[in-house]
Amino acid sequence: MDEKLECVSDILFRSIGTPEGLRFLDIGCGAGSTTIRLGKLVSSTASVTGIDISEPMVSFARGKAKGIDNVDFVLDNAQTYEFQPSKFDGAISRMGVMFFTNPIQAFSNIHSALNKGSFLTFACWAPTEEGELTDLLLRAALKHTRKPIMIPGPGADRLLMTRSTLNQSSVILDFQTCRSKHSRFISEQESLLRKMLA
Repeated sequence: MDEKLECVSDILFRSIGTPEGLRFLDIGCGAGSTTIRLGKLVSSTASVTGIDISEPMVSFARGKAKGIDNVDFVLDNAQTYEFQPSKFDGAISRMGVMFFTNPIQAFSNIHSALNKGSFLTFACWAPTEEGELTDLLLRAALKHTRKPIMIPGPGADRLLMTRSTLNQSSVILDFQTCRSKHSRFISEQESLLRKMLA
């Protein structure tokens, strides 16, 4: 999966450049590839913490990060986790902020863990009406199950609801739409779904 989402990771890391600071957070870090990549990007005196609710993923991530001194992982939910008093200078997430049961609570909690002037940069799926791949998935599922399905996670649809809360928290917002139509992952999935609809 990490290979398939590499194009998304590249966009995410282009957005943050080479961040300055001492502590960084990777929200919904999964198997740890983005946490480790960020750990290699920041200065040798900086540290990166990955947080995820999946025990198998965090266990795998810890195994991958053995020998990397500036990376650590927390098994917990970023929505409710009580972060340490020492705050982060920046946070990233690759598809890890779409599944909060209460996005406003989650982003408020994350914001409380960030230093003033820190960045929060994340990638998530586009709103359903803008995602051709999502539309294909829904149509394919409907054809073969004869039942409409809900895409797991709110994606950008619910995340956009947090704008006012984040604004009130003095967070500078910069929403960007990135499309990767030439991604091999997208092409493979689109081809498969079109065959299912044929």
